[in-house]
Amino acid sequence: MKATVKELRDDYDWQEVFEYNTPTPTPTLGYNGSLEPFTFDDISTVIAAVDGESDGSSWVGVFKLKDGRFAMIDAGCDYTGWD
Repeated sequence: MKATVKELRDDYDWQEVFEYNTPTPTPTLGYNGSLEPFTFDDISTVIAAVDGESDGSSWVGVFKLKDGRFAMIDAGCDYTGWD
């Protein structure tokens, strides 16, 4: 599913993804750019977004950020909460 930032921001589950899983980039060998966390406000383009299911598959998103970085988030929710 490809969505807009507004569609994700308005969706309860995606709000939870960003609320409980502060997206913080993981350093990669040879990467010298910013490792600052990102929010909905930092996303310029939603490349892909897949809705998950509680106690099932994860919510996964791939984004281009306004500062030129690309980012991915993978979040799951089960009976214990979000992770």
